[in-house]
Amino acid sequence: MRTLLQYAMRGRWHAILVATGFFALTGLLVFGAGPGTASDLPLLLAGVTVYASGAIIALAGLRFGFQEGAIVAAGALVAASLLSVTAGLGVHQVIAFAVLNWLPALIASHVLRSSSDQGQAFAIIAALATLGWFGMIIVLGQPTVVFEPLAKAIWPAVAASVTPPGEAPPELGEEGLAALGKALGWTMLASQVFGVALTLLLARWWHALLDNPGGFGKEFRALRLPRWVALGVGVSVVIGSLMTGLVGALAG
Repeated sequence: MRTLLQYAMRGRWHAILVATGFFALTGLLVFGAGPGTASDLPLLLAGVTVYASGAIIALAGLRFGFQEGAIVAAGALVAASLLSVTAGLGVHQVIAFAVLNWLPALIASHVLRSSSDQGQAFAIIAALATLGWFGMIIVLGQPTVVFEPLAKAIWPAVAASVTPPGEAPPELGEEGLAALGKALGWTMLASQVFGVALTLLLARWWHALLDNPGGFGKEFRALRLPRWVALGVGVSVVIGSLMTGLVGALAG
């Protein structure tokens, strides 16, 4: 691993190549596994490689600064998009992941590089995710509506898994659909925050591996979240609920 990281940090093109390689490997693991794969190992590995792509970008930001990290992110985005188009998959998933993971991880790495405080970096990640959540509500509407197609799509599998053999699976009414859509929304928000935090931690661990052996553990043990994070979470939940109701009232 150290050899790969040293190669990636030789220059921006090396970092772009490694970040793109991790992202391409994720696609191979996910789409190459196929629906009939007996083992979940490829999907588990894909969960590692996809965040490793962002960790290379964040590592470039930690070592060389935000501007260099942004150049690496832009180069990896173009390269991964070209590969995705060549494979006939389009660019939407690449752009979405770059916006939801690479960008906040890069911003958080800049904060961590300036402060050496993981708590502040995690607070920035939470703040960015909250702003993104509010933006989604303003632009797209209520989470129950945004995630309704996904809720409908996954409900047959969910119902079949909880229904005893020989019994008909329960139907999903309007209230159930709304509740499932809201649950999916909050789950995806939490997953996004967790994913970015994992990306940043991986980048910081690699940074310590290259430049400061043992430094990651010391910094992680000193992790303390700022007090305003707890207050901000509470305020965000209240505001988010009010905004959701307001959007619903306007839509009605």
